Amino acid sequence: MVGISEEPGLREYLAVLSRRKRAMLAFVAIVLLVAVGSNMVQAPRYEAQAQILIEPRASDQELNQSNPTLLVDRKRIVDTEVRLLSSTQVRDAVESKFGPDTPDATTIAIEGTDLLSISVISTDPALAAAVANETARQYIDFRTESTKADLANAAVSVQKQLDAARSRLDELDLAIALSEGAAQAVNQADRSVAAEEVRSIASRLDALELRQQLTQGNATLVDVAQIPSSALGPQPIGTGLLAIFAGGVVAVGLAFALEFFDDRIDARAGLDAVLPRVPVLGQIPVLDGWGGNREATHVAAIESADGAVAEAYRRLRTALQFIATGDDCIAIQVTSAMPGEGKTTTATNLAVMFALAGQRTVLVDADLRRPRVHSFLGLDNEIGLTTGLHKKLTAREVGHRVLDGPPLWAVTAGPPSPQPAELLQSDEVSRFLDECRSSADVIIVDSPPVVPVADAVALSAHVDAVLLVVSVARSTKRNVKQAVDTLGQVGANVCGIALAEVPASQLGNDQTYAYQPTSDRRGIERFFRPEPSR
Repeated sequence: MVGISEEPGLREYLAVLSRRKRAMLAFVAIVLLVAVGSNMVQAPRYEAQAQILIEPRASDQELNQSNPTLLVDRKRIVDTEVRLLSSTQVRDAVESKFGPDTPDATTIAIEGTDLLSISVISTDPALAAAVANETARQYIDFRTESTKADLANAAVSVQKQLDAARSRLDELDLAIALSEGAAQAVNQADRSVAAEEVRSIASRLDALELRQQLTQGNATLVDVAQIPSSALGPQPIGTGLLAIFAGGVVAVGLAFALEFFDDRIDARAGLDAVLPRVPVLGQIPVLDGWGGNREATHVAAIESADGAVAEAYRRLRTALQFIATGDDCIAIQVTSAMPGEGKTTTATNLAVMFALAGQRTVLVDADLRRPRVHSFLGLDNEIGLTTGLHKKLTAREVGHRVLDGPPLWAVTAGPPSPQPAELLQSDEVSRFLDECRSSADVIIVDSPPVVPVADAVALSAHVDAVLLVVSVARSTKRNVKQAVDTLGQVGANVCGIALAEVPASQLGNDQTYAYQPTSDRRGIERFFRPEPSR
């Protein structure tokens, strides 16, 4: 039983990237072209910057002298001013001067300072500088008016405090006039405190009124925006490098996504990724004219003995010869995961190749549901395997001698059987094959596909090895894995895979040798004389 690797390693991941490299390169190329192309068609962009120094509002300083902790939250103050710079009121004031197409201004706080940076990006460098400076001025004007309003409100509040202090002072003056002795002394001491409070509050009020007249909003334009001389972009080189990096990262993810959703067999590399422990014994290329009609029959040794397909079957035959041990006859079952993947073509051509190598070969058609071996070899199917099993006959009695020279016998499927799976599971199959072993070196058994029916699994108990035919054009990873798993569950010896219908572009360099017809095809055809069963 052949195991299947479940956990992919680094080699498998690299193999995925190798298989998908064309798609990855194409994706990165598209991203690069789009990014650089869109960057190149953009007009040059210029950035102008102005800087403003902000200070705490005077009203905050006057009203919160008794609570200094309220003055130290600089981050909150800076964040508030950043919001004000981005407010609709400032924006509308700037747009009223430059129009509705005014570029946006971006404000950021410079870390660790009380500075705000106003940045404007535009295709017009002069406009960028003008908008940055105007935004700063509008903000300063807005903050000045806002500060004056705050100072006025603060003055009103301080005035109330002053009025209350003066009322207290008047009350103490009356109490002094009406009291005498110790009580009068206490009232005089209280009046001194109250008088000092009145002087303090009056001084604060005077300061607020003076600031209200002189304030400029506690914001100063310390760095006027200059007209920029160099553009920010376009930067095709930087954009290209970023596109390559970002496109490459996405392309890797795309490669694994394609691998996950793609169920096709992509030649030998893709098959190795699905079944890393099942060897590929041969790769059969596509022959012109074979792919159109799936019902057509072709024997490469007869039709194109010196061609690449015939040579591929010789390679497969050589690989299978190493499976045999000693002088014992070996029975090889040829099957596939699903119908139409080339198992009968492979079985027939393989049997002919074994026979041409001088080995006594018996080809048995055990596909009792859709038999086709007789069509390949031009034989009748009136009697065959089912006849031999039901009537306990031998291969010699129900078979056909196909080649005059090379020893090849073919046993067709015979009349249909009502219960093919049960028949192939019976001991009669072992008896029939054992009788074949006594006079043969190799037995090739064409069986039904594994996934749709149980016939192939039942037959695998009577053979020495199972050759799985996988078609690059038709097989899927899921079905191939299921077939190998199913055969493995019953202990079948899956000796290897024959990869069929491989495009020439997916074959290795060793497959590109130019074959020339150096022999007369009739030299082989003269042996091909189907002989009726005896």
